[in-house]
Amino acid sequence: MEIIDFAARKAEREPHWSGECICAGCRHVWAGVGPIGKIDGLECPACGASKGHTRHPMLRDKALLQCSCGSTTFMIAPEGAYCTNCADWFDSSYVTGG
Repeated sequence: MEIIDFAARKAEREPHWSGECICAGCRHVWAGVGPIGKIDGLECPACGASKGHTRHPMLRDKALLQCSCGSTTFMIAPEGAYCTNCADWFDSSYVTGG
């Protein structure tokens, strides 16, 4: 008799993204896939750090913030925005595209 894991089957059918990923730690680039909404904190297959993110983020508009270290993930603090990879404070030179 086969036991069916309904939760796993449902997860397999939910929408996923696929695309190029990059590690903010070692700069390794790989082809990745993941559930919609999970675009950062990806485990790098080269160094094992959870600093991977989609290389070409899904954007609402054309402007993109990218830190000089390569990360596109920022946190908002009372003092301003800072990079979650290297902790540099946001600078207007980080805006690309648009």
